[in-house]
Amino acid sequence: MKHRPKTRCCSDCPNCGKAVRINAKAVACDFCDAFVHIKCGNIASKIYELAVKSNSDIPLACNRCCMNEMCHANGTDCLEETMHCSGDSLVDARNDCEAVFSRKGLHFIHINARSLLPKLEEVSQLASTSKAAVIAVSETWLDGSIQDVEVELTGYSIYRHDRSRNGGGVCLFIRNDLTYNPRTDLHEKGLESAWIELLLPKTKPIIICVCYRPPKQTDFYELFEMFFCRSNVCMENECIIRPMGDFNTNVLQPRTNSLKESLSTICKVSGLQQLITEPTRVSVNSQTLLDLILVSERENISQSGVLDIALSDHNVTFCTRKISKSQLKTGNHSSIRYRCTKHYTTEDFKERLSRRDWSDVLGSNDVDGAWSLFKQHFLAALDNVAPMKETRIKQRSAIWMTSDILDLIRQRDKWFRKFKRSTLSCDYDKYIYFRNQTSYKVQKTKSEFYADAITANLHQPKKLWKVLSDMGVKEKSKSKSGNISLVIEDKRISDKQQVACVFNTFFTTVAASLFDKLQSVSGRYDPSFVNSFYINKHVTPDAFEIGPVSEERVRLCLSTLSTNKATGQDLIPSRFLSDSANVISRVLTHIINLSLSQGIFPSGMKRARVVPLFKKNSRSDVVIIGLYQFCQPYRRCLSVWCMSRWKSILSNKIYCMNFSRDLEQHTLLKPVLFIYVIILDKTLKESMWA
Repeated sequence: MKHRPKTRCCSDCPNCGKAVRINAKAVACDFCDAFVHIKCGNIASKIYELAVKSNSDIPLACNRCCMNEMCHANGTDCLEETMHCSGDSLVDARNDCEAVFSRKGLHFIHINARSLLPKLEEVSQLASTSKAAVIAVSETWLDGSIQDVEVELTGYSIYRHDRSRNGGGVCLFIRNDLTYNPRTDLHEKGLESAWIELLLPKTKPIIICVCYRPPKQTDFYELFEMFFCRSNVCMENECIIRPMGDFNTNVLQPRTNSLKESLSTICKVSGLQQLITEPTRVSVNSQTLLDLILVSERENISQSGVLDIALSDHNVTFCTRKISKSQLKTGNHSSIRYRCTKHYTTEDFKERLSRRDWSDVLGSNDVDGAWSLFKQHFLAALDNVAPMKETRIKQRSAIWMTSDILDLIRQRDKWFRKFKRSTLSCDYDKYIYFRNQTSYKVQKTKSEFYADAITANLHQPKKLWKVLSDMGVKEKSKSKSGNISLVIEDKRISDKQQVACVFNTFFTTVAASLFDKLQSVSGRYDPSFVNSFYINKHVTPDAFEIGPVSEERVRLCLSTLSTNKATGQDLIPSRFLSDSANVISRVLTHIINLSLSQGIFPSGMKRARVVPLFKKNSRSDVVIIGLYQFCQPYRRCLSVWCMSRWKSILSNKIYCMNFSRDLEQHTLLKPVLFIYVIILDKTLKESMWA
């Protein structure tokens, strides 16, 4: 019997694609001398041991040689043909997927992953192709050691319920443009499930669930029935329940058993209907329907079925819910606008600015007029050297994903579809071969790519952290909040303009509302108390004065602006202000001093992009949502100067160590600027939120 050479470099098994280790039980192929695992060659362990003792040969032909022999009999190279042909009888699963998800509606997908991490890139490609509203995954095999950022999909938020790295666990990926609330109140102890409430305009909330029944859990349906009887969730809302999870109950089995009866009872009591009718787990010996989709209103479902995508030993299931144009806008592409600096040079930009006639700005006594004229001159020069461009954002595959891997994935799915139709063992062997080759190639290519990238960037910390971030070691999730749907006086509001008005009303009245709730304390903090306090500190009414700013100070602030900050609503990045500091400092100094002398804050600087950020609790409550403001670089320039003036005045006149320390740490920056704007505008009605 032929033995493998005692070397560290082991060959790969032609049947499964994995390495044949030195101590592994393997037999050599009679044609190519490649070693095959005895398990892959269907050789019993006892026969192998007897052959080793007697030093006799075991006849074996590997899958690769069998396929070549079959193809040579027809005069073609079959393996070469299957890797490149496009018009054969094997239908490409990707084309089928595109046809299914080209239909209008909200698409819901369920995947039984049997370990999500190694299949994350394929799930990401499916999400990019389908644009699914929700992707439910069962058997994620995750635990608390895996952070959300390590398993997140581009354009999706994740909500998960883990068990361990050895089995179980469920999660939901929700598209970022959809609003949802996690329903932790629906979580039942003893059930592996995750519940969310999907909020759509002009319709009742949709309750979505993904759950998984372990094969040995006998009380699953009993707990499920008790949950439905207690919560009445199907009576209150439209309910799409995912299993879209794995019930481990074969609905196609002709004989009635206790599991099938329990499932039927739950559907009757809760008014649910099962959509999937095809087998979702196919092997050589059996075809079973384990992955189900239950819905309460079947008339709202336009299509449902099974996709022959061999991510695991379970097929992918899906359904599509009907929607109207007014409920949700779909199919819009993401795009960004940016300044093209391909032909930009600092010298050319400064020269163009210096040739501009700034006399109209310097001669203006109107703050808003001077600011408007400055922007016209500045943007006219900037558009010549760095014009605005718009580009569409495309979702790309991982850097390590090669064309060879994509070919293997396509061949794996093709042979799986052929085996599903023919149920022949030879087709099943070819499917297993390509499945194992795909898993092995993905693991090998990914590990080699990141190992080489880490080695190449060991002495470059910035690039090294970028590599580690791509591997999953990220600081925080980049997923964005979805569209906002607020409930005001029992009425749901989804229109963006109405939502903006609600936020504006809330933030312009929140200070007065909080002030009204304060308890009045007689004799403390009244005008006489405050006056006597500052008189004791030797602070006179004329002690506070904001004098004119110097041109050198403005030039210094402009030249030290951070170029990494977000661009304001005027689409002028800080980089161009910093590059042209020597040219525009004189003009900006005139505008700032004009603003200070007249007590008017330029209206153009009050505009900002305000993005709602969800914090916790309900997404329908405006009080729980915080705001993040993208300020313009001019306001930052003004704030630095105002900050230094306040610090100088307060530290010299008021000997309050805590207050001075807060100023040093800039923790009072926003309140100080807020007061400053109020003083300049001379009214509480005009503020930074105007």
